[in-house]
Amino acid sequence: MLRLRYGLGTDREYTLEEIGRRLSVTRERVRQIESRALQKVRAAKGAHALARRPA
Repeated sequence: MLRLRYGLGTDREYTLEEIGRRLSVTRERVRQIESRALQKVRAAKGAHALARRPA
C-alpha cells in the first residue's frame, strides 16, 4: 500500500480513493492502514539506529 501511495516502484502516486477501489476497501481504511504502516517504518528505523550504537 505504501508503494502505491508514495509511488515507490510505480510510475505515479495513487490517492486514498484509488487504492481503496483497487483493494475493495474505503479510503478511510486505506488511511488507517497507511498510518499504521508508517508507524511501523518509523519504529523499525529507530530500532535500527539503537542497534547500531556501541554498548
